[in-house]
Amino acid sequence: MEDDVREVVEKLLSFAPPERVDSFARKNLDSAIINNLGDAVFRLGDVEYIVDGKRYGSLLAAMAEREIFEELTVVFNNLRFEPVWRYDLPVRKIKFYSDGRGGMLYFPKKMVMGRYVIDPSSGLLHGKIMTMIGTERWFIPEDIKTATERPQDVPPARPPGLLPPADFWREVRRGTFIPFRVTFYVYARDARYRFIVDLLRNLWIKDFREGRFDRVTVNRSPLDSLYLDRVVASNVLKDVQKKILIYAFDVEDCSPSEIAYGLGITEAMARNHLQALLARNLMTVEGSPPNETYKINLEFLRETKGEVME
Repeated sequence: MEDDVREVVEKLLSFAPPERVDSFARKNLDSAIINNLGDAVFRLGDVEYIVDGKRYGSLLAAMAEREIFEELTVVFNNLRFEPVWRYDLPVRKIKFYSDGRGGMLYFPKKMVMGRYVIDPSSGLLHGKIMTMIGTERWFIPEDIKTATERPQDVPPARPPGLLPPADFWREVRRGTFIPFRVTFYVYARDARYRFIVDLLRNLWIKDFREGRFDRVTVNRSPLDSLYLDRVVASNVLKDVQKKILIYAFDVEDCSPSEIAYGLGITEAMARNHLQALLARNLMTVEGSPPNETYKINLEFLRETKGEVME
């Protein structure tokens, strides 16, 4: 698998400006591929793609071959039917058109002994959607001269934030970045869904909240969800802080101890990250330690439309 991945990634790397691709950049690319392939994930299903009628086993291979697309279908196969579906929607296909419109075929869920499970016997449902893509993990080549001259307080380049599918595709083809893991964001009339896909291994990955957070969730509008997704996809925040926001968005309020347990970190670390989000106005707090509770700052999200500054 590693050789196949390396071959297609090399093709995507050829789209980057030549001056950025030296031996230093290639060595870092090798390390990034190995690290991401070795990352332990919980697989919900396998993924393949149909791009303008042609079937591909890899989205990276499709982007390496085709300059742009008109119609992209993401197909989820070999789904795990164990009860792991509280935060993930059991879907068979998502169709993306280049303008962001689309549709999806999905299984209904039902509650069995306190857990949501897939009910394949009920048949597939269809829904019209709008779609966006955010990049979770990536590689951007940086030559040794740029890396050594970049000030320590300046982070390496990041990919663009939340993008319509066609714009995402064009940015990859321009050599802006090579995506390793993405989230497909799907906005229906009254809900938003997230589908996390490992592009190196072509796997659909379980949401991090499954099995760790069991609070009753609240309904948020698709527009508020879009604002949150812009913040998360901007990659300005640390991964832990993004996870806190994603969880806090779906509940009335949360405590540092709850965050610490759910993310497997210490309570002191949870407080530090919550304070960092508070400093950015992304959260609000009520009470004082050790009994304080935090809430997502919906007013700020709506005011900024999720366009968070550095």
